[in-house]
Amino acid sequence: MIGRLVYSSAAVRLRQQRRLTPLRLGNAAASSFFSADAKVTQDLMRCSLSASQGIMVRAVSVKELVQTYMDRLPLSDDAGRVLGETTACTALMASSLKGEETLQVNFVGNGGLKSVTVISDSDLNLRGKVGNPSFNAQGAVSSIASFLGDVGQFQVIRSHPSFKTPMSSVVGLVDGSVALNFAVFLADSEQRNAAIIADVSVRNKQCQHATAVLVERLPGADDSEIEKAIENLQRIQQRGLATYAMPATDRGMLDALLDDCLMDLEDDNSRWSKRLQFSCSCSRHRVLGALRLLSAKDKAEIVADQKPVEMSCEFCGTQYVIPVDEVRAL
Repeated sequence: MIGRLVYSSAAVRLRQQRRLTPLRLGNAAASSFFSADAKVTQDLMRCSLSASQGIMVRAVSVKELVQTYMDRLPLSDDAGRVLGETTACTALMASSLKGEETLQVNFVGNGGLKSVTVISDSDLNLRGKVGNPSFNAQGAVSSIASFLGDVGQFQVIRSHPSFKTPMSSVVGLVDGSVALNFAVFLADSEQRNAAIIADVSVRNKQCQHATAVLVERLPGADDSEIEKAIENLQRIQQRGLATYAMPATDRGMLDALLDDCLMDLEDDNSRWSKRLQFSCSCSRHRVLGALRLLSAKDKAEIVADQKPVEMSCEFCGTQYVIPVDEVRAL
């Protein structure tokens, strides 16, 4: 299991009110196109507010998304667990996107998995990949260093058709879980004070559970609410997110999580849901477009070899085979 949160850090982050300037870089690109190659899942996000509207809680299940990764990609169990936790945390972060905005999250390191990438739009159409699908950890996969090495970056890229260039924030990795890195990023770069816990389990290429919860301090929250929210989240972590996977439906599981997050806080009697699905942007048309960009010399070499071009999508595993005659015609 992964995603154990260091609560001394999480509690401080949830209590703090920081005002730091986000880092924006204009030289990074994020994909903002999602195709019809989508798989509707039963994965769900449930959200609620405390009665005072000072605490926001979001809980998400991505079990089917993780299983889709495992079925489509040659992932080891460890790679699937890390990609699953990153997907769950990205979904929590992407739930605040508006309109045609898209979000790309990258973990980049000098070892192990090498990289983890997850992309989402505002409708929570998600896809993800890792740099080293066959990665197997030596021992527990519990911290960034155990699967990315001791040097790396956490990159967040936001895109929208109205942006002249994508907005990118790049920070160093925090020694801790994937979830903790997301929480620290939200506080330091987006001035959002939140605590996140996540837990994903994959055994023999089967996802057992994949759940995450975010508790966020909103403007106007008083100190007593914050302390109670922290106490509730600590209790949930001690119990373990895996224990919430028992109800027959994702909605029942997530509502139980919301109930425990808001214990003694009460909610405002309004809960809402967002459905998640796997969606990839690859297509044969895009493969042909990439081949058109090859130099005349490279195309001539392909034709001379008399072998079809074979390409595989890193996000969904779809195989594309382009005959030599089509390459000749480009």
